[in-house]
Amino acid sequence: KSSTAFRLAAEAAARGVRAVATTTTRIAASEIDAAPAVVEVTSVAVTGAALPLAQLDAALARSGWCLLVDAARGEKRSGITPAQVDGLLAMAPQLGLGLIAVEADGSRQLPIKAPAAHEPALPSCATLVVAVAGVDALGRDLTPDQVHRPERIRALLGLPPAAPVRLTPAQMARLLLDTQGGARGRPPGARRRVLINKVADAAQLALARLVAARAVAAGVTALIAAVGGADTAPVRERWGPLGVVVLAAGQARRMGKPKQLIAVDGMTMVRRGV
Repeated sequence: KSSTAFRLAAEAAARGVRAVATTTTRIAASEIDAAPAVVEVTSVAVTGAALPLAQLDAALARSGWCLLVDAARGEKRSGITPAQVDGLLAMAPQLGLGLIAVEADGSRQLPIKAPAAHEPALPSCATLVVAVAGVDALGRDLTPDQVHRPERIRALLGLPPAAPVRLTPAQMARLLLDTQGGARGRPPGARRRVLINKVADAAQLALARLVAARAVAAGVTALIAAVGGADTAPVRERWGPLGVVVLAAGQARRMGKPKQLIAVDGMTMVRRGV
């Protein structure tokens, strides 16, 4: 999820669009090094003071995008609160911001999880919510060293608490789509996507397609991706519900009869178009 937020911000900046990446949970200190500029929020700001507008503007002018985190240092760094993300959006016109990318949930660097009762920490202003999983979660045992919050995954999927189970594509799709899984807490009106990440070879692509097909059947667009590969296009395939509009109207005043209904080689024009 951190890689995805960073990649979105970097691609926006490359197109001349100012972007801020942040988190409403925590981020590993080692991941912060990938950001071209870091703006820190003091403890005063965390209690409700204004976000550092001048520092953000300077960082964006210098790098195009920046990471916004709490100033308190440690193995993990906190970000900002969901309410502060709403405040950052209010500052967007002053900063010339075109994108705010927020990591709203953590998984202890494991490839899949089911959220706890307090997760995800989504800002009310979110317009697009992306449920992310690593394709390498498929085939893994539902144990704490393989997936995050396995007890919640089992409960959501209706699985016995202790029986040996390996995650299937159908189960991954359900985790990503369920209102108690990847769709939990989605603000009203926010669009959603499914992102199946870390797809590196043909076997993983085939498995990811099984997950994507179930997402599309539920009316949700799915992206099959390898976001961490900086030298490659991050999205390998896009799977989405398809809408087709056939323009077949008109009064046919000059023709004198609807040309859509004229048969050519035994088939009407409108049927041929469809």
